[in-house]
Amino acid sequence: MKKRHPRDEAFSIELPEDGADPSPVNEMVSTGSRLFFIRSSSVYELVLADQVDPDRLTPWLPHHTRKVLGVGSRSEAFSRTFLHLLEMSRNTIHKFSVENVSSGLEIAMDAAIEITSAEIEVISLQHDIIATMKACDEAVNVARATGRLSHFPQISGLTRRIGDILLNMKRYFGLACDVICCIEGHDERGLTLRKVIDQLKKNTNPPERFLKHVEDHEDHLRNLRELRNAFEHPEPSHTLNIENFRLSPEGEFIAPSWKPQLRSYTQQHDSDIYSDIAGLLEGLIGWFEEALAILFLDRNCFYLEPGIYEIPVANRDPQRPRRLTIQYPLEQLSVGQAAEPAPTKQSGGRDDTSER
Repeated sequence: MKKRHPRDEAFSIELPEDGADPSPVNEMVSTGSRLFFIRSSSVYELVLADQVDPDRLTPWLPHHTRKVLGVGSRSEAFSRTFLHLLEMSRNTIHKFSVENVSSGLEIAMDAAIEITSAEIEVISLQHDIIATMKACDEAVNVARATGRLSHFPQISGLTRRIGDILLNMKRYFGLACDVICCIEGHDERGLTLRKVIDQLKKNTNPPERFLKHVEDHEDHLRNLRELRNAFEHPEPSHTLNIENFRLSPEGEFIAPSWKPQLRSYTQQHDSDIYSDIAGLLEGLIGWFEEALAILFLDRNCFYLEPGIYEIPVANRDPQRPRRLTIQYPLEQLSVGQAAEPAPTKQSGGRDDTSER
């Protein structure tokens, strides 16, 4: 009998001891070609030896895990993207194939990595703004007492950090479009939002409510693309002017702001950067989670029509803080009144990532 290769034997795997997150694995998700282990504050992926050494030149090379995210199920952004899709696929009776949903989950993990990276950067930016505001107060008080200002605090790398946040959000939106195409069974990737809509309209049974939701919010998704393009390729009529902390002529400090001047929308006044970025992030997550819920509702194959519910903040599981859920009529008796998906929040004008 031919001896089996060591890599073909059964094996066990242990996650690394993570001092920052000693919690057990609370979710293990297979997407067909990838296996993820989800903790409360981290996500790991199984890496098979054959992925590292496909020619098997080192027979005893061990399988291992790699950390793909420094946040886990407790992250609101991660829970409302990847775990939301997982919940929709498990707890609805839908017409999507297992293969399409698995592939969609794989892309959704990549999308979750982008949006949680943006979330982490936004939180970091907020902390730095608060800390720098305190330092500015102290600097101004010293200047008033001494008659001179030796140093005025600034946020390090403000422009670059904002560009990174916008890029992560733009990539997330592109991957969100790929997720929708994938679970609907379309092979094309990298389509613009408008092309996704056109593709779905060609179906023999187009998802009407989903298409209406997307088209209703299409104009609201323009700012993200244009903000990013204005950052990368500034032009006289297409610029993103970013100001760090600075002193006014009256000697008071002014918090960071920007004045986006875009082709489709020109902002006439400076606007608070943090509020705009946080609103853009929330609107992007909200748009995708609502779109997924409506898509699964459109593809419902149970004779009872489910409803979309917004989970009250007080009732959300802190370990998986999802916002939306789908309930069937018999379950609704114990849930209460159905809530329409919350309208997508907008920030800084019109927003459209229909072109990437």
